[in-house]
Formats: sequence, structure tokens, C-alpha cells
Amino acid sequence: MLSARMPPIDGPNVHIFGDPKLLKNKKTEVAARSHDYCRDGDNGAMRCVCAAQKQYAIEELIRVAQGGGVGILVLNPEEGRNFGSVPKHLVYNKRERQLGGDRPEEYFNATRELIGGDDARMHWNKSDIFKWLLPHGRIDFWFSESPHKRDSLESAGIEIVHQYELPQERIPALAHVEITAKRTNGYHGKQR
Repeated sequence: MLSARMPPIDGPNVHIFGDPKLLKNKKTEVAARSHDYCRDGDNGAMRCVCAAQKQYAIEELIRVAQGGGVGILVLNPEEGRNFGSVPKHLVYNKRERQLGGDRPEEYFNATRELIGGDDARMHWNKSDIFKWLLPHGRIDFWFSESPHKRDSLESAGIEIVHQYELPQERIPALAHVEITAKRTNGYHGKQR
């Protein structure tokens, strides 16, 4: 008998800013973000950068659409790195109560110790929607610092021309531990 853990997921939601017919034209500038649900951050919690990243991306996607391009926002139902809300809050509590307090160098260790891994998100299939939507296989402006999401797209043959990070002034005060840990572990982008 095979034993497997199937994460509790449903399908992604896609929001398109601008005229989707323009995606057929290879000269159309495309801006995009693949965003994993975060019930805390997306509802205003200040200890993660999720809401700030999503809001910043939406503003930039709209700006590109207003300039004649198309913006694509994909919302993926993978709460708490796809471990779920309860494990996510156990990790938050462990990080805050550990000796020395919450600090970037222990950010990923707390998840490994409590749950047994870093991440259960299915990055390998994040490219599917973009492959369907982008016949020319190009994203001009990518609003995500995640190397996992970028690798998924590039492995599927989608070119990312520019990758952008969340501007420093938009990082919530309590989220510096998270963003520092992520950027130390390969998350990156440039300022727009």
C-alpha cells in the first residue's frame, strides 16, 4: 500500500488586467505575479511580506495594462507554504519564542524542525497557466523574488526578462526577519 500526503488544495485563480486578446501579439508587454495565498498577510498581518508583495504587484500589473500591455496575477491556494494554517502558526510561535527571538538565520530551521521540510508548494506546476496564456513564452516584468517560481517558468521555456523585488519602503516593520531570510537564501530581484 502506498502512503502519501496530499495537500488540501483547490485550483488557482487568474486575474487579467488589460485586454487578454493582446497576449497573442508578441510585441505586447506582459507583467505577471504568481502569488500563494496567505490568509494572515493578505488580510493585513504585518509579520510577513505577502500583502505588500501582492499589492505592489497589482499596482504594477495595472500600470503595464494602462500602458497598453497585459498584467497577469495568478493566486495559488497553497497556504503556509502548502503545509496549512495551523502548522504555519506553530512555526510563527516557535520563531517568536526561541532563544534569541525571531531572527533571519533561524527562519527556515523552525519550519524544518516542526514540519520536517522547508516547503510543500507545488512549484513544478506553476508554469502551466503561463504556458497556456503566453503563446510567445515571455514575461517582461516578473514581480516575484522566488527562485522556485522563476525556475518553474524557465524550465517550461518561459523567458523572464526583468525580475523585480519588493521595494524596501514597502516591507512591513515586523517582516524584516522573513525578507532577510529569504533574500539570504536566493530570493532576489532588482528595483523597478
